Amino acid sequence: SRQFMRADARKNYDHLLAVARDVVTEHGAEASMRDIARRADVGLATLFRHFPTREALFEALLRMNVDELIQQAAELETSNPPDEALVS
Repeated sequence: SRQFMRADARKNYDHLLAVARDVVTEHGAEASMRDIARRADVGLATLFRHFPTREALFEALLRMNVDELIQQAAELETSNPPDEALVS
């Protein structure tokens, strides 16, 4: 899991996820693992070392999105009136 990675491996993992999110946003679920690796400027083997399957990559993307939503919710909860936070 990400929290037990060395700092350089975690940086690579985060970079791959950010690039994957861009590629998936552009091309949808048909996004190519090869395109993701190429755009991230890594070999396909490196991508598969971090994400052995497409499913593993999509699961990590979903988890990242949920984590971001949870963080946004916590920030809204403390900085906005409840009705505005809910709408946001």
